[in-house]
Amino acid sequence: MGQTECHTGWKLFQGYCYGLAKERLSWSEAQNICSAYGGSLAEIHSQAEHDFVKSMLINASISNEADGVWIGGSDIFMEGSWEWVGSKIPILEYTNWGQNEPNSIVGYNREDCLCMWKDLGWAWNDESCVTNNVLYFMCQTRLVAYGRQLD
Repeated sequence: MGQTECHTGWKLFQGYCYGLAKERLSWSEAQNICSAYGGSLAEIHSQAEHDFVKSMLINASISNEADGVWIGGSDIFMEGSWEWVGSKIPILEYTNWGQNEPNSIVGYNREDCLCMWKDLGWAWNDESCVTNNVLYFMCQTRLVAYGRQLD
């Protein structure tokens, strides 16, 4: 069995590596950075995954530094039809929306990008994708063995 590894400082969970960036960027800028690492903004498909990412946020002690953290969901292509942008998988099977979320207000910087929001106990929140709306972000990549992605 070959050696497998995540990028330095990233955490492994169920075949994926997760990296928290403590840099404030817009959602699209964050997605571009994650893509440069060979992944995308994090996708959360189960309660176990959500709990893992939430524990990373809590353990990183960012609660006093950040209101929210971008993850990889968006309904920018069709209002109300949320999907994971990296995999193009619709967000249907598992969700963890905060109370009264999503609550995009049409005509007011529509909230088309997904984040985990501190004041909602790190539940999901829809936020505006405008370039001046900047948050920390969580990237996700497949576990890599000797420079190749595992199937």
